[in-house]
Amino acid sequence: GSCQPCLKGGRCDGGDLGQHMIIRAGWAPSPDQFNLSGLVPCFSDKNGKTACNPNEDVEWSCSHGHEGRLCSKCSSSFYRLRNFCVSCPKTIISFSIVSVVLALLLAYVI
Repeated sequence: GSCQPCLKGGRCDGGDLGQHMIIRAGWAPSPDQFNLSGLVPCFSDKNGKTACNPNEDVEWSCSHGHEGRLCSKCSSSFYRLRNFCVSCPKTIISFSIVSVVLALLLAYVI
């Protein structure tokens, strides 16, 4: 077969698709079912931080706490802060806050 140029957003050994291509940080396989050979850019902040394949792993992945198309959804126990998913506070902190509020309400009623 003939050599194919490496896709924009990909890193190929030898400069072409060759045996395998690593998807660069900030890029993802196209979510378009009709674009099976393209890569699309994902959100990156001004410092280059991205949720899409941040370590340029051979097996493409989202960063911890991100999932779905273009790593755009937050995993369970994560919430969105600006454009990134952040781990929810530990339940001990939440339980402590609820306990204090309940104690104050009880003291007010009595």
